[in-house]
Order: sequence, then C-alpha cells, then structure tokens
Amino acid sequence: MYKSALPAHRNYFPELDGLRGLAILFEMAFHFVLFPVLHGVQYGPTDRFGSMFINFLISGWFGVDIFFVLSGFLITRILLQAKGQPRYFQNFYI
Repeated sequence: MYKSALPAHRNYFPELDGLRGLAILFEMAFHFVLFPVLHGVQYGPTDRFGSMFINFLISGWFGVDIFFVLSGFLITRILLQAKGQPRYFQNFYI
C-alpha cells in the first residue's frame, strides 16, 4: 500500500505560498491595468490577442477573494487545532 511522505498534521503548507504569490500578481495586474483604463489611457495593442490579454489582466480582482479564502482556511485551522485548550479564544485573539 502507498504510504504518504507527508505527516498527517502539517503546520506549514508551501503550496499556499504559491497560491498567495499568484493572488498578489493578479491583484497587482488588476490595479496597474484597470485604473489607467478607467482614466482613459489607451493601450497600444488593439488586435484580438492584445484585447484578450487586457481583459485577462482586468479580471485580476479575484486576487483579493483568494486572500479571503486562504485567511479563512488558516484561521479556522488554528482555531480547530486549539479547540479544547483553556482560553483558546483569548489566546487566539492575543
């Protein structure tokens, strides 16, 4: 039978760092592309690929959503690990 090399309870998820990095890139692209477009700046490429690329960068608003999901996962995980310990809400907020 296949045995996983990962421990059952990990405290660090390196995969989430990559996802966090992508979220940052998407959010930065959103701010660097959308704000000039909203203020009337015209970008050079008007062909089909350029238009699709600009639309892709503008859809980077979901980077913030990724951050909310990651935060919710990590905070919930911390609370579940500390459940049953004395004053775990107090320790969590401190």
